[in-house]
Amino acid sequence: MKILICIPHFFEAAPANKARYRSERQDKRQEKIRGLAKCIGILHLLFGRAHIGANHRQRIFEEVPNECAHSVTVKVVTVPEKHLLGEIGISSKLYEHVPIDTNPRHLGFETHKVIRSHAGQYDYYGYLEDDIVIHDPHFFRKLDYFNRNVSGSDSKALLQPNRFESFLGTDNVHSDWVYKVYPDYTYSDGPIGDVIHTLDYLGGKVQFERARAPHSGCFFVSEAQLATLEKAPNFGSPAGIDEEMVLDGAVTIPIHQAFNVYKSIKCDMNFLQVEHAVATFFDQMEIEADGSIIWNHPWNKSR
Repeated sequence: MKILICIPHFFEAAPANKARYRSERQDKRQEKIRGLAKCIGILHLLFGRAHIGANHRQRIFEEVPNECAHSVTVKVVTVPEKHLLGEIGISSKLYEHVPIDTNPRHLGFETHKVIRSHAGQYDYYGYLEDDIVIHDPHFFRKLDYFNRNVSGSDSKALLQPNRFESFLGTDNVHSDWVYKVYPDYTYSDGPIGDVIHTLDYLGGKVQFERARAPHSGCFFVSEAQLATLEKAPNFGSPAGIDEEMVLDGAVTIPIHQAFNVYKSIKCDMNFLQVEHAVATFFDQMEIEADGSIIWNHPWNKSR
């Protein structure tokens, strides 16, 4: 498959008392650098063709076919001079830099326009926030499997991955925690609808329901789905969105307007996932002596 991935990315440190997002906080600079490097690099690691095997009998290295290889084009959309691309330690050959002079908080909507400009050229079009990391080499195969089997009965179905966080592999003070946190688990006390899609998977079944929290920090649409997404009122336009919600809104509001958004049900959450590489929700958790976890911090902390 031919896949286009567009990543809106911004960083400019603001005074500590005015910084709301981590892209505006100097103390989060290194986390943002690591997150963007993983976001870009792992796309090529998983889906590129350069897999090498060590042949010990012949003492040679030889190419190993990647059964999950795709033709992936990565574009990083920035505001001129307000980014960290020069610090991520990744060759510029692995991505195309697309600078756009705009309000940084509207950068996601400009990224929509970049995606739209390539309509008809790819099989899938992806929008990734700059700290979202795919770990599953079968990610696009699973996505395509869902679309091929569900679109006939639900033409507006869109599958979103479950976004998770952890502190494994970081220097954070909570690095001994092995919890896997799903920050977009639910915004609802009950199911959004009564439609459940069921697919066969690895000899069992996996089920999908209308997303109780449609946000995932990303979205991926096929050519046909892009034609539907383009009709959403806020695809490419922040009009009417509260400025305090405009960053998250770029990745979530248009798909909510255009589609019936699904995620796998709570006992199948590992089916399709992405990692939020710059973890935030551990700052809002506290483990009690009995092992229970409480939500200990206000919702309006900087994200």
